[in-house]
Amino acid sequence: MFRVEIPSVDMITRNVASRRGMIQFREQEAYLHMAGKPYPERIVISLRKDQAPYVPGWYVIDMQRSLYVDRFRKLSFSLELQPAAPAIPESAA
Repeated sequence: MFRVEIPSVDMITRNVASRRGMIQFREQEAYLHMAGKPYPERIVISLRKDQAPYVPGWYVIDMQRSLYVDRFRKLSFSLELQPAAPAIPESAA
């Protein structure tokens, strides 16, 4: 199971020149927690042009929205997150 931690709403914006003009990339820092790994991995999440940054908190990968078939009929991945369900305290389990 993967869990994604968003520590801040801070966004990184990069502008890159291309033949068609300037292209803007919007990214947000996150940490990927993987089962069996003692430490999280720092990752960068790409945000769509009109997408607001994720609010700080815990998320899981929404596989239904993240996987799609591209124009060449190949399976592709574009990370989409959904808020994680709150953890149940061990004492309540």
